[in-house]
Amino acid sequence: MTNSIFKFVSAFSLLILIVCAAFGQQGKVNPFSIKPSTILEDVRNLKIQNPKITPEDLVEKANALLSAHGFNFIFDFDPNTCQKIADARKNPKFADSPIRLNARLDSFDGETTQVILPESQTEKSECGICSVSLPVLEIAPTYFITTIQNRNIKFHTPPNFFVNEIFLVEPKFPNTIVRSWKIPARLTPLSISEDGKIIFLDLPSPELKDLVLSVYDNGALLFYAKSEIDLESKAVPANDIAKQANAANFSFVSFGSGEKMKVLKFASPCR
Repeated sequence: MTNSIFKFVSAFSLLILIVCAAFGQQGKVNPFSIKPSTILEDVRNLKIQNPKITPEDLVEKANALLSAHGFNFIFDFDPNTCQKIADARKNPKFADSPIRLNARLDSFDGETTQVILPESQTEKSECGICSVSLPVLEIAPTYFITTIQNRNIKFHTPPNFFVNEIFLVEPKFPNTIVRSWKIPARLTPLSISEDGKIIFLDLPSPELKDLVLSVYDNGALLFYAKSEIDLESKAVPANDIAKQANAANFSFVSFGSGEKMKVLKFASPCR
């Protein structure tokens, strides 16, 4: 196989295959394995090791790590793929070996390349899903950019992959979507920029309480110090708008009032 996988490529299709990791190869590293990002742990450790570091300095280091390693996004699989994974886990011959997911990618130059995804998560919840966490540097409605061996690779999002989203909707017509953002997990938005193009998300760690993750409307990701963003407009549950939208399993929050009001719609957390 040529090294064209390391060009900036895009996958036209991605086929999930269930295989079993061979015992004799456990010590080897597949050159095309996609490894989850450890960015939250790394940034948390930076804060723990340097408790007096300023939020601005921590943001600078965090963004350097983000540009190199990406941020983990949860990609949910469709029910058919989840069933294949569940059936494989029930197979006695796989009982003592991890289930491995192979992804077959078609690049722009016509080559087919295989990569290995991280092990899938199948913990049951109200959402009834199985998923995989992949490092993301940029994400849009039809593609995402990940990293393999320090090279950025652009993939079309396969039809059996689903990522959580937040939607900006019209306050008077809440079923009308103005803009959307792909987000790492089912999260409640902390704030939105005045121009309505950037959303801000809290980070799940007490050590990182002074930082936020921003998601731009073009799919770019960036850390900010919480002190750098405008938090004067607090998120208020928009219950009346939710009733008007009649959208099951979705929550609505509003920011501001009057003509400047912005309403965000997002999937309710699983319980």
